[in-house]
Amino acid sequence: YFPIFRNWECQAERLGLDWVVIANDDESYHRLRADRVLPVTGHLVTGMVGWGNVKLDYVGLNKMTTVRDILTWTDLDVVFTDCDNMFIRSPF
Repeated sequence: YFPIFRNWECQAERLGLDWVVIANDDESYHRLRADRVLPVTGHLVTGMVGWGNVKLDYVGLNKMTTVRDILTWTDLDVVFTDCDNMFIRSPF
């Protein structure tokens, strides 16, 4: 998934977005730039998981919980996206 993420990262940088990645596992956390990654608040999930796998429920819960925490702790606006989504233009 990292090549897809790198493509997303290039688009976000090109648009001047201030962004962060919520890492669901230790490998992702350590492979990403320290200034652009947050550890997940919740269950660590390793490996790729697909539809029907209970681990995918944890991935979704982790993302929602962490985004809720960001909104609670900061005065930031959040655009929630996965790295397989592309920006045509700035969402702001």
